[in-house]
Amino acid sequence: MPTLPDMPDLVMNHILDFCDVRSIFSLRKVSPELRNYIDDVIPSLHLSGIKIEVREGFLLLVLSDDIEIKYESYSRMCYENEDDDAEPVEKKGCKVECNNIKHFLEGENFMDIFRSDLELLLKFQKADPETLERVVLQWCDDEDWCAIRTINQEEIIKSLKEIEKNERKAMMNPLKTIFEEIAAKQGVSLKARTFETRGVLIEEAKSLLKLFQPGTLKCIKIHDPHLSPVKRTFTRNYIATIRNPIYIVTLNGIEDLDQWKQADELDTNGFHITARDLVESF
Repeated sequence: MPTLPDMPDLVMNHILDFCDVRSIFSLRKVSPELRNYIDDVIPSLHLSGIKIEVREGFLLLVLSDDIEIKYESYSRMCYENEDDDAEPVEKKGCKVECNNIKHFLEGENFMDIFRSDLELLLKFQKADPETLERVVLQWCDDEDWCAIRTINQEEIIKSLKEIEKNERKAMMNPLKTIFEEIAAKQGVSLKARTFETRGVLIEEAKSLLKLFQPGTLKCIKIHDPHLSPVKRTFTRNYIATIRNPIYIVTLNGIEDLDQWKQADELDTNGFHITARDLVESF
């Protein structure tokens, strides 16, 4: 009985047409022959959208609303032998979880694994005639921010702001670097009709916007960078006026990008843009 690599190209291509992105990426890991064939053919991933959700300590990649991939640091204690006096050894790496299926990758950094998966998605989408409906970049704050809805104490707010600053430095800065380095490569781009950000600073949004293929992007949606969903709760968004009373946002060069200039629609929510930016950029 012939194996998959022995199948005629017509049959193999027909099989791949029925595979979703998770199945295709899994098949790539079966053997070098399958990986090379899939990379040459570049089958359709059948994606309608991509969402990158940034939370404290981990990233969540959502593909077409039904595939969730979680990337986070992880360590575990293991015994290297069965001796009674053996001491446990800590093994560090990262954990990748896809729809409740978990894998521990020893010695790996979760940001590097995310980067590899994102580049692979971009490679496949480059040859795919389909255009994504939506790409979303979302920052989720710690649930402690809920406290400011009822407790407007200056010291508490100052402390929470410092926590958020450190979280952004640990998560958003490396992610921003990943976007910028991928965008610097020739021939790497995203094709999507709508780009949306929630709780994301303009300079962070700009780094991802550079990945889009100019002309295919029709709508840019920027929600208040200082107002984001709170994770692990079902409460409504907290009051943005407590965090940023002035509501002023500068475009920070995002208006100079071809992706911005060639889009047809801008949808903003929850903040003002300075008059100088308004006159020069709209």
